[in-house]
Amino acid sequence: MWRVVVAELSGQQSRSVAFDPASVSVRRARQVVKELCAEAAVGEDTLDTVLLLTSELVTNAVLHGEGQAVLDGHVDPQRVRVTITDDSPRPPKVRHTEGQLTEGGRGMLLVEELATRWGVDATGAGGKTVWFEVAHGQAG
Repeated sequence: MWRVVVAELSGQQSRSVAFDPASVSVRRARQVVKELCAEAAVGEDTLDTVLLLTSELVTNAVLHGEGQAVLDGHVDPQRVRVTITDDSPRPPKVRHTEGQLTEGGRGMLLVEELATRWGVDATGAGGKTVWFEVAHGQAG
């Protein structure tokens, strides 16, 4: 199930999307965020980073989250912010394992390295919201 809500408030563009935990959700989430960033004239380098990090957070929600998840994307003149909320209380893990060839677990390391800021917030319903921000200032 997909439900997209679009909003524009004084220089801020927003999208909110609810999705079921399915692999197709990653592609659809990227498309929604790409459209949001295009409407807000986010530069190409910033867009590439935002899409990569969106893929990582949505993949984590699909693989490790519980229940339906919600992606919220916001663009203002200084930053792009993407949040993913699901019903699982387990926070994502950042794996700092140099020299080891491991399957998975590197997505949050990318978020840690490439995002301007990121974090995890508990929700009142026992779930969590994982978010990142990427700074931008000009159209590219």
